[in-house]
Amino acid sequence: MEIISKTAEILASILDAIVIVYFLNRYFKVKYKNEMLISAFGIIPLFMIAYYLSDYFVLQVVTQIILTFAYAVTFLKGSKTQKATIDIVIILVMAIINMATIQLVSLFSGISAEMLVQEGSVQRIMVLVITKLLLIFFAYLCLDRVNEFVKLKRDEWILVVIYFVSATVISIILLNIVVNVSMNLLEQIQMISVTTLLLAITAISFALIGKISKDKEYQSINKILKIQLEEQKSSLLKTQKMYDETRKLKHDINRHFTIFLDMLKNNEIEDVISKIEEFVDIKSDNSIVYIENNNMINAILNEKVGICQSKNISFELQVSAAIEKEKELEIAIMISNILDNAIEAELELLIEHKIILEIFRHKGIYNVIVTNNIETSVLKNNPTLNTNKKSPKEHGIGLLSVRDTINKFEGNFDCYEKNNQFAVHIMIPN
Repeated sequence: MEIISKTAEILASILDAIVIVYFLNRYFKVKYKNEMLISAFGIIPLFMIAYYLSDYFVLQVVTQIILTFAYAVTFLKGSKTQKATIDIVIILVMAIINMATIQLVSLFSGISAEMLVQEGSVQRIMVLVITKLLLIFFAYLCLDRVNEFVKLKRDEWILVVIYFVSATVISIILLNIVVNVSMNLLEQIQMISVTTLLLAITAISFALIGKISKDKEYQSINKILKIQLEEQKSSLLKTQKMYDETRKLKHDINRHFTIFLDMLKNNEIEDVISKIEEFVDIKSDNSIVYIENNNMINAILNEKVGICQSKNISFELQVSAAIEKEKELEIAIMISNILDNAIEAELELLIEHKIILEIFRHKGIYNVIVTNNIETSVLKNNPTLNTNKKSPKEHGIGLLSVRDTINKFEGNFDCYEKNNQFAVHIMIPN
């Protein structure tokens, strides 16, 4: 029986580690190619903590949180705030499942909770089987909705962290009470009610987080769709204008060439050259930006090109890489906010108005560089990069959104000045 009990404890600890690492890998995505090898760096230490610190519950929980966070930061994509939150949530759920299982088995079997946590009994093995099945089931339910929790902002994630830290502390206290305090039937029922309430609150919190995240995603998509609709209307008008001009050119071209031919016969070469240059030097505002498979970014860029043309701002675009679909929405909004700031800054200048946007990929990293002309140093006069927008509601929102996007994708943000130009350089891993 001792060998069976030891084997059950080892297998339970291994399963805990596998479920934790698998959940994190599916939620955040592994940075590197060899996922099996990377997973081993998380599973082995988590197994050792779960097995060898089983008699020191608080130390075990704290160490698991630290190791899980270190694994996520080192090997997985995503922001540190999200990783800390999910890390705490996993440990909280495991604590609640363990506590609820021990209470229910104790209530229906009449065996004390203290006996159920001691190695070497059939009841202990039964508790292990039940807790691991519940853990796998809960992990499956959460992974089914994994994409609903990625749109929260940093302050919202902080609130979530505060709640789950509090719930984890409460769970640890309750579990210690269940294990160390003898309770009669009424007290056991009361404790089960408290545990059920805590589990219900956690489930409701997950549902609310998902709803908030989904609402934010819809808001972002609606914003892009509105811009796309306006861009499509503008494109239709431009297409109609181009068609009308083409018809006009087709109608006039024979007449022009007849005139040019007569002038050449009369040796009026200089006049012909002048007329031809005048004829072909047509300044058109019909330029349409198109990046393959990046419709959202196309909509943003065409809108900004139109704004720059209407305000006599030279807009130079250098694109050599398309953004992957998973990141296009956030990066499109980020580019929109940066270009809005650049346009706002250019309108205040007396010198030439010019904006340059570069999008390229180098060594697996997307680079977005927006450059605009300046008259005086921005970094000296406004080191915090506060905006001058008239509406206080809009003040600083664009920059906050940019930083949130960069943090989400674990990118870098840099501002510098060179040759009377201000540049914003953003780097986001592929």
